[in-house]
Amino acid sequence: REMLLGPNVVQSSRSPDGARLAYVVDKPSIDGPNHHLYMEDAAGVSTFVANLPEDVDYNREIIWSPHSDIVVFCTHFKLIAYCPASGETQEVVLGGERHYRKNGTFWVDYGNVLKATDLEFPDSGVFSYRLEGVEGSFTLTFG
Repeated sequence: REMLLGPNVVQSSRSPDGARLAYVVDKPSIDGPNHHLYMEDAAGVSTFVANLPEDVDYNREIIWSPHSDIVVFCTHFKLIAYCPASGETQEVVLGGERHYRKNGTFWVDYGNVLKATDLEFPDSGVFSYRLEGVEGSFTLTFG
């Protein structure tokens, strides 16, 4: 399918300055979703950012900083912040630990996931957030 019709882009968001496009591709899978995260620059060159565990995690939202220097992919189990200029990625795990059974399969507790709130970009190269039920705010710095 991808060779004939191109990738199955299920989500995308252009940076505020219009120079970049963050997008999510749902790749073929027996038991999806199978989300892969990408960044496209002004020249149309795509860069792989991350892939999410097939059949377990999925991307919910893409949020850009007002400076267009950081994009955050908000998945069910993580916040994945990416700085296009440096290619640096930082992840915040919100939950989704795998619990293995004796037969080798696993299950994930979707209800035991922290909720990220107050996602902000207080300055260039800085991303901050709060976790519901946790005191204080947290900051990721790029650069």
